[in-house]
Amino acid sequence: MPATGVLFRETKADNSLDWKTSPKRQYVVILDGGFRMTASDGESRVIGPGEILLVEDTTGKGHKSEGLGQVRHGISILLAMGTMQIVTLTLRD
Repeated sequence: MPATGVLFRETKADNSLDWKTSPKRQYVVILDGGFRMTASDGESRVIGPGEILLVEDTTGKGHKSEGLGQVRHGISILLAMGTMQIVTLTLRD
């Protein structure tokens, strides 16, 4: 998959966002810290270090996120636009 950009992010420990769509289809790589993500179907899970998400909810209700009291760092790899789906792949030793 060709990438159109890469973003390195630092997110505040208390950062929480209400329902929003993703501006672009993207992979999000969590380097440290964690947050709770809730998808539009109500599924909610804690996302932590070493996890990679494919975020494609560029239309519709989107998702919301809630900080868990830790500063977090991540990388977003921007891809071509797509349809809604959140997939988690965990990379651990």
